Amino acid sequence: GKTSGYWCDICKLSCEDDEIAIRQHKVDVKHVKKAAAEQMLLKINQEYSCFEQDPESGMLCCLICNITANSPLSLVSHFNGSNHKKKMKGVAANDNNRAGTEVINSNNWCEICKCSASGSQATHISGSKHKKKLISYKKNESNGQDTAAASEKESEFVIKQKTTYEKICPEFEHQQVIGSYSVDTERKIRFDKSQLKFIDRRFLPEYEEMKVEMDVKQGPDKFRSYIGSQNTNFEMLLQWLLSNASDLVSEDKSRLSVDFICAKGCLTMIMKSLYFQEYFWKMHVFMYNGSIYMKSWGNEIFSYDAVDSLVAQSGHNFERLVVGG
Repeated sequence: GKTSGYWCDICKLSCEDDEIAIRQHKVDVKHVKKAAAEQMLLKINQEYSCFEQDPESGMLCCLICNITANSPLSLVSHFNGSNHKKKMKGVAANDNNRAGTEVINSNNWCEICKCSASGSQATHISGSKHKKKLISYKKNESNGQDTAAASEKESEFVIKQKTTYEKICPEFEHQQVIGSYSVDTERKIRFDKSQLKFIDRRFLPEYEEMKVEMDVKQGPDKFRSYIGSQNTNFEMLLQWLLSNASDLVSEDKSRLSVDFICAKGCLTMIMKSLYFQEYFWKMHVFMYNGSIYMKSWGNEIFSYDAVDSLVAQSGHNFERLVVGG
């Protein structure tokens, strides 16, 4: 129940019955957001009759599309969407009025609302509660028709004959190193491991202990005017693929024919939101083995002072020596 003191019906909590405490609560971010959401919900209630709110969870449900929204703003966004508008066209006002009149009998009993229609029939039919109930009623009717139609066509989707996959099942083997490349001090690709001598034992004398020692601060002056590109590594990888294309073709035709498998599967869509008109989007495109690889195009332009130059050059050197291949 409500405790003593000032009770905020919007936030469903109490605070000290003190002017300062009450003022602090009313300007609190959480209270302001909830108050704004409540005002928006009242406005939506006046403009729309095709939704209802779950009293326990507070979730908003569109009765036309049968989808839920966790805020009034999300619900309005849904109402303005093309899918909702298309479905709304199917709910004609004349049909609503006719159906509403038919379900109110001579005793002013409304079968839709399961209550007595006080006042005139026209007033009851135009009320928001009746409209919401009517939408649910019509939707249930429509679902029943859809189910019947689906059962009639069910045979079209039944698999008549089971088949068995009899080909050789592809096997996933342990990861193998099929090649390498490295990057020199000029950030140019080298199709060997010559720039990775600090971590490749082949460049060390026999039995010598592996020690990773490198001077990543060497030559920072050349990076003061460096123009970095976020596509550098991507370009180098594809350059290596293009230069080794013949060696990558498998003679075993039973193996899967794939280019890249990511941790989350295959890349199927690229999306980017252009928040401002001055934003632009250019694509960096390479083709390899019949597949097109796309990446956003853009250079990061840096203007370094002495300290920034040292930090940036050290980072690039570390990348070159450790993860360049």
